[in-house]
Amino acid sequence: ERALGDEDGFVPKVLVVGAGPVGLLSALESWRAGAAVRVIEKRSAYTRMIYFDLYPPPWYDTHPTLKNLGFFVQRAERKDWELANSKLAYTIRASTLEAFLSKVAL
Repeated sequence: ERALGDEDGFVPKVLVVGAGPVGLLSALESWRAGAAVRVIEKRSAYTRMIYFDLYPPPWYDTHPTLKNLGFFVQRAERKDWELANSKLAYTIRASTLEAFLSKVAL
């Protein structure tokens, strides 16, 4: 596969507004595809105290991306639970995932 910027030296520029889990994953995927990425965020700390669930494929495709980044090696503030089909899903605090993705992006 070729990156976005391979043709005629053109490198797309991506601006991601919001450094939450979705914004950071979008930024990382855009960067991996060859884009020049900038992320802006109004918060100065990881303050989201909400939890959300990460489901494996075929429901969502974030599992392979997070696995490749090494996310599932860490166990901090994460609850693993098994679905009926023997696949694992995870409950995670948003601030934990944001901190992890920020470290990967740096």
